[in-house]
Amino acid sequence: MQHRSSPRRSWLLATGAGAGLLVGAVALGEVFEWRFLRAPLQRALTDALQRPVQLEAPFGVRFIGGLRLHAAQFAIGPAADDEQQAELVRARMLRLALPYATLWQVARGRNDEPLVIDSLAVDDLRANLLRDAQGRANWTFKPRADAAERNAQTPGLPSIGLLQVKSGEIRLEDAPQQLLLRASVRTQEGSAGTPSGLSVQASGSHRGLPLVADLQSSGVLPLMRSDGGAVTVPVRLDLRIGRAQLKLDGNARD
Repeated sequence: MQHRSSPRRSWLLATGAGAGLLVGAVALGEVFEWRFLRAPLQRALTDALQRPVQLEAPFGVRFIGGLRLHAAQFAIGPAADDEQQAELVRARMLRLALPYATLWQVARGRNDEPLVIDSLAVDDLRANLLRDAQGRANWTFKPRADAAERNAQTPGLPSIGLLQVKSGEIRLEDAPQQLLLRASVRTQEGSAGTPSGLSVQASGSHRGLPLVADLQSSGVLPLMRSDGGAVTVPVRLDLRIGRAQLKLDGNARD
């Protein structure tokens, strides 16, 4: 005697098979790091940030437990109205981990809260941070029309769990502060069992006076905290602006 399958049983079998295929596809995608998503993700970031974004292979991304991405090169280009057409940032051998809350915050263009970054590591970093006399900053992805509102919504520094920059160079041009600066930066912190440290050498000008600075610290992450949980860390600073000189060998928490 033949037993006919009921419609409900057939539906359950089909649903189970579909769910199994979906789980298998996700598992394979995680294993092979969704490499085919490089071009679509590059386009999506370009649209979201309203400026060109570049991701170069070898590339991989995983989504379980948050976004974890690595790329041989990662770059964010200038905004359309950037007169200097300076690339915002370029990182070589980038490793980045973000929680989904941060992705949602960026997607909504919210500037009222600092971003949370689980980990950020690069072998080499180049950044151009520019702010004009009207207060328009190239690191603000969706500038507001009203300057007072934009300043009121300027977020604090990001909260970073692990930070590593083997070699970095930052150019800062801040017209409201009349500050021009070029700084070389190296830092390693946040990973257990690894010596932590921050090293910054900078030169430039402030209000027309020559500026030279050397900063050494056991770390930068404690100094970046804005949630009241900051701890003191040893800091050595040698700063010269014109004829004025400041030397500090002590502790700081901000």
